Amino acid sequence: MNKFIWALSKSVANWQQYSIRLALKAKKDRDIKGSSSVDYLMYSGYIMGYFWAQMAQTAYVKWLESLKIKTFIVLELKLLNFILKVYYLEQSLWLKP
Repeated sequence: MNKFIWALSKSVANWQQYSIRLALKAKKDRDIKGSSSVDYLMYSGYIMGYFWAQMAQTAYVKWLESLKIKTFIVLELKLLNFILKVYYLEQSLWLKP
């Protein structure tokens, strides 16, 4: 999961910068909010993969500590791994110039 977390943490930093830029531009021109809302929300959805990756990392650590709920956590890790692969692929395709 660390490869996802590291790659997505850079995207989270960029997202924060884009949010600030968007807010500053929106002060001058109110149409900016409406025209950028779809792209902003789509990018925000990709950034949510960062939080999914953190949850997966925590689940993995808990799994190593206790094997009592092994099947649930293994299934959760598989699901999160799949979702992160899809998010990362979509994000990389969407952000290509």
